[in-house]
Amino acid sequence: MAMYGEADLDRIRGAVAYDRSGHRIGDVGEVFLDDDTGVPLWVSVRTGLFGGHHTIAPLQGSHLERPGHLVLPHDGAVVTGAPQLREHGHLDSTQEEELYAHYGVPDPHADIAAERRRTRRWINEGGPLLPGD
Repeated sequence: MAMYGEADLDRIRGAVAYDRSGHRIGDVGEVFLDDDTGVPLWVSVRTGLFGGHHTIAPLQGSHLERPGHLVLPHDGAVVTGAPQLREHGHLDSTQEEELYAHYGVPDPHADIAAERRRTRRWINEGGPLLPGD
């Protein structure tokens, strides 16, 4: 599993997301960071006709195969069938729980109270959004 840091954010944003079989899913839009640790956890992927849908996919298990080429460890249908982003700037604890269940990946926050868990969106200029933004 690739562990991403702040230096990887620009390489992830704007990459093309591919499924584990090498099929194109869509363009990566945003990167979402853990509020407490700043670790990149999720990406939004523009899917559908003209990229009109924004689904969320976990970075856990993904890797940058080459510049601009992010490989997600899931089938494309799983990614396109994922819950869509409902709140601008943050994933709330309910959304995160739905996403972890959808993808069948372990929740690294399982031991943290739900009201304290939030994942913020990385903004290109000015760094990450602060809690409450």
